[in-house]
Amino acid sequence: ADFSVVTSSVLGSGNQYPVTGLVSNTSYYFRVQAWNSGGMTDYSWLTLGSTMTQVMPPAGIVPAFTGAYANGLTVQWSANGNAAGTPYYVQFSSWGDFSDIAFSATTTGLQAAASGLWPNTTYYARVAALNAGGTPTDYYAAGSTATLATPITNSQLSDVYYTTATV
Repeated sequence: ADFSVVTSSVLGSGNQYPVTGLVSNTSYYFRVQAWNSGGMTDYSWLTLGSTMTQVMPPAGIVPAFTGAYANGLTVQWSANGNAAGTPYYVQFSSWGDFSDIAFSATTTGLQAAASGLWPNTTYYARVAALNAGGTPTDYYAAGSTATLATPITNSQLSDVYYTTATV
């Protein structure tokens, strides 16, 4: 790090300093320097190292599902304070315990569209944010909704009588 952008600086005594107002899922670098009571130093900067702030789990937004089709669904969520570009891992399952994943994807956006789903089927969706190392947060459970039924096409009626018909 070249320290060309300084996020926080303090002149004080002691050996600890809380740093606040940091952005989630962002790397920060730290250095210190000793000063005498006259504000002078003969010492160069000591680089302490770097750390990455944690990523927050995504949060809900209403409505969670913004699109329902015969073979797909679209789900959305909020960043919950995560920095732009934070990756999110999205899963869809027809099982509430997600024991069988029907669709999954990673995106840096705040919505995901699942495709290849079965028509007229209830699906559950959940989303986790990923930190820079790829470790997921707890999942945000978006709830469930159903895909649409497949429309009937090319059907004909035959053998129409007073109280019955054949389709």
